[in-house]
Amino acid sequence: MKKYMAPTYAEALILAKNELGTDAVIVDSRKVRVGGIFGLFGRVMTELTVAADQRPQPYRGARPAARPRGATAPSGAPASAQPAPTVPQGISADAAPAVVHGGPAPAAAAVPQGVSAAAPVAPQGVSAAAVPQPVAGAAASASPASGPAPAPEPAAAPAAAVWPALSDAVPASPLSGIPLPGSPASAALAPGSADLAGLRREMADLRQAVTRLVEARPDPAALLELKGYARKVYERLLDAGVAEGLALAISRKVGTHATKGRALLRAELNQLMGPGAPIQAEAGRRRVVALIGPTGVGKTTTLAKLAAHFALERGLKVGLITADTFRIAAVDQLRTYADILAIPLYTVERPTDVHQALAHNADADLVLMDTGGRSHKDEERMAELQELLAEAQPDEVHLVVSLNTNPRDVRRMLERYLPLGVNRFIFTKADETSAPGLMLNIRAQWDLPISYVTDGQSVPDDLRPADSVDYSKLFMGA
Repeated sequence: MKKYMAPTYAEALILAKNELGTDAVIVDSRKVRVGGIFGLFGRVMTELTVAADQRPQPYRGARPAARPRGATAPSGAPASAQPAPTVPQGISADAAPAVVHGGPAPAAAAVPQGVSAAAPVAPQGVSAAAVPQPVAGAAASASPASGPAPAPEPAAAPAAAVWPALSDAVPASPLSGIPLPGSPASAALAPGSADLAGLRREMADLRQAVTRLVEARPDPAALLELKGYARKVYERLLDAGVAEGLALAISRKVGTHATKGRALLRAELNQLMGPGAPIQAEAGRRRVVALIGPTGVGKTTTLAKLAAHFALERGLKVGLITADTFRIAAVDQLRTYADILAIPLYTVERPTDVHQALAHNADADLVLMDTGGRSHKDEERMAELQELLAEAQPDEVHLVVSLNTNPRDVRRMLERYLPLGVNRFIFTKADETSAPGLMLNIRAQWDLPISYVTDGQSVPDDLRPADSVDYSKLFMGA
């Protein structure tokens, strides 16, 4: 792991690529402040944490060596015409096996560099003591009687003495840790075993994580192309929490000049966010709308804003239903709003009670239903919510998402809530976050329209239909 620091992301990336090559992997990036006095007046820099590729290098082949002692060229042929046996790099030619007189010289077996060839190598899983040892003087007996007998070779070292050196010199195989079939260790990875199923889940999660990481990283060459206003847009979008790849795609379309670029940016953002989809309520036709979402996202306050808007500003007959009986203050809070607006409120204790509540609101133009906050990890509470929606059969289901939500939790939360019949998003607490780009990231991945955006606690003033939101000002901060 190495860290590189530069004024911009692109410059830091170039430093990393120049030293570690194109196979380097970016692990993390963050903004840090360097210099200054007591943390003030420092310069903001980009710090990249990069991992180098540590894959082993391939084994280099043997190089030619001199002819072993005792090997002669066949009669009638020049010595230069005979192919010399190859000896692995770093192995003395004297240690190579002798060649029978008059026959072709066999190719020497490849031996890892730095390992003596005097003794045979024991295969993996075979005892070194079981490997036959060469007999002293065998090379001499292979020579013809007419020729002078070569000096006897020294006795080979015991295989047991050579094996430790070999195990140290040769890198371990990547497959050496895999249990052999039939071994006790392989039984744990048998098909259908719990360990194998867990391993597969971990591999699938790792594959998805790597895929998301690779897809989110922008092309370094494209970053260098951003100039002028396009560069400013890219940096502002990153500060707003927009995903890097999405920020780059938007920035490349706005051009380098600010005057023309602002109009292009506004048009691009409006296209990505899509047309708004506010509640479609009208007099004489009852419409049931349910608000769902995790705890603490502002469902009850948003419901009160909607009730005030349609009752006071649109003049429609509104009824309220609450199933949020888990929080003591939730019913009291909503009842206070209902009393102020002079509209009825009905409480639902069980999912089956919703039919009676809807019957009491038979003549209402709009029925707004509040639900209790559920953690997407709580299977029992999520099942209750699903049963409630099945009984109520609402015309619209709005998923309320706080822009303060941790981006790491958003994907799992949406994957759990969206199958419940969600057909619109409501984004809340736009005034409390410095990263409203979460809204853009969600819209880029899930093609559901936005109905409203809230940016304060005032009822009903801090409720914005999606079509009236200036996304350029929201994401760019100006």
